[in-house]
Amino acid sequence: MDQRNLKFIPHVLPILVGTTVYFLNNDNVLHNVFLPDVCPGELDLGTWFKGDVKKYTFTKPCIVTILCNVHPEMEAYIVVLKTPYFAVTDRGGNFTIKDIPPGEYTLKVWHEKLRGKDIKVKVPEKGSVYINLILSR
Repeated sequence: MDQRNLKFIPHVLPILVGTTVYFLNNDNVLHNVFLPDVCPGELDLGTWFKGDVKKYTFTKPCIVTILCNVHPEMEAYIVVLKTPYFAVTDRGGNFTIKDIPPGEYTLKVWHEKLRGKDIKVKVPEKGSVYINLILSR
């Protein structure tokens, strides 16, 4: 996860449990990474200069808010998952999850401000499944 132009990039980062995330500072100012959430546990990686990197391994599923103590307007999210089948929507709200084995699944949606209902999905042996999601406040 990069820190560039006083923003975390990407804004939302889905990862698998056990993934180590590297936090890079690409700005000409000091940055800090602070995780205030109970899961994975409050953590402050400290403050560091441009070009430096800090890292953290996420060991349990949860949704983590990422903040910068130096710049309170900076905020991002890491969604730590038990499954490798996930996607981030594009600007138009479209997404594709590839290589899912045939079977029945529950599609869960996460958004920082909106809510969506879980949807039961049956993935066929061949072909695609198209889903329209509706998010609400």
